[in-house]
Amino acid sequence: MNEIARHLEVVKNQIDYFKFKAKQLGHKTPGNFAERIREFEQLSEFLVGLKTHSVPNSSQIGKRIGGTDDLPDEILKQLVSAVDEQATRITNVLETHYGGVASVDEILVGLYREYGIVEDRRKLAAKLYRMIRDEALFSHEKKGVYSSRSDLEEKTVGSEHRRTSPDQELDFGA
Repeated sequence: MNEIARHLEVVKNQIDYFKFKAKQLGHKTPGNFAERIREFEQLSEFLVGLKTHSVPNSSQIGKRIGGTDDLPDEILKQLVSAVDEQATRITNVLETHYGGVASVDEILVGLYREYGIVEDRRKLAAKLYRMIRDEALFSHEKKGVYSSRSDLEEKTVGSEHRRTSPDQELDFGA
């Protein structure tokens, strides 16, 4: 789910919440419930407009196909741009298991735990470098730390997204 869709879901939940509270309170409903509902409905319309009219960044074009495991060979043979499965896996590991920010070590472990892939560290570092060059990943001031989103600040590399102790378990769906 992209960010606009995620935010749209939050806004719709807020609309439903305020409508529920207004109905629950009945005639005692303060006027600001109706105002809040209107504001959230306007925000919802705005987000829908962004979602349907947004122009992708030129670096994204050709890279939005995602995984191709479900596609038949007939379609795979016709694709002009080869889908980079390794990049897709790296991005998935970053987003799913590390909140969008991880070190090379974490990416190595995540690739193994999620996909059973034992990746050579030097080859992975080279791939990460190319992904940064193509703006598919972003680096931080701290050496060896990568992000799947440009809006994440260096401070999010703290305990918010990474393990706080060596014995804390990470969820890999196993």
